[in-house]
Amino acid sequence: MGDRQFALMATPEKAVCDKIVATPGVILRSKISAAGYLLEDLRMDESQLKQLDISMMESWLADCPKKDSLATMIKMIKEL
Repeated sequence: MGDRQFALMATPEKAVCDKIVATPGVILRSKISAAGYLLEDLRMDESQLKQLDISMMESWLADCPKKDSLATMIKMIKEL
């Protein structure tokens, strides 16, 4: 990267939300489906999910697409 270039990198919270929003066909209707998607399909580590800033993710819900899927994912993470 040059001196006049910069890069933005998403936080883990933003990245996982973006993945759900941007992936066609991903609709999380239950905590079981959310767990299956995150832990099995994406192979995310449960201990890392526990470290996500849930309050930050909840603050985005009002303005985001697929808010029901994201809310379901947040509920699942809270119960880990």
